[in-house]
Amino acid sequence: MVVFIHGLGETNPKLYGAFIKHLVRKGNIVIYPRYQRTLDFTTQIAAYNDSCAKGIQKALDTLRYAGGHVKPRMQNYFILGHSVGGVLTADMTMLYAQYGLPKPLTAFSMQPGAANYLMSDYSSFPSDIPYLILVSQDDIV
Repeated sequence: MVVFIHGLGETNPKLYGAFIKHLVRKGNIVIYPRYQRTLDFTTQIAAYNDSCAKGIQKALDTLRYAGGHVKPRMQNYFILGHSVGGVLTADMTMLYAQYGLPKPLTAFSMQPGAANYLMSDYSSFPSDIPYLILVSQDDIV
């Protein structure tokens, strides 16, 4: 099961369509939490964290308790995100217990960006969760 956290303003999963289709074809359930309603550069990261966690939890509850859905294997819970979603990936990985989310097996941030969305302290990031960060030479964010 993969939680795919979008970049700032990219609430439509079509932008990542090929990537999502690839993940699904490999047998993954993909959760795409929409943590924002509009493109807003003034929202604080704590609000995005709360919204993202609520979206993930709602999707997990639907998969686990509503009929007609594939049942997730909670032990195979993986988080990835792009841009601000990459920052939220780090936050969801660090704060999973606080939000009542499953412990991620691993996490992957692609071009995490936007310094004003970083939390002030990542010292409690779990050392037992493998975490990969992809950066790009020409990424200006």
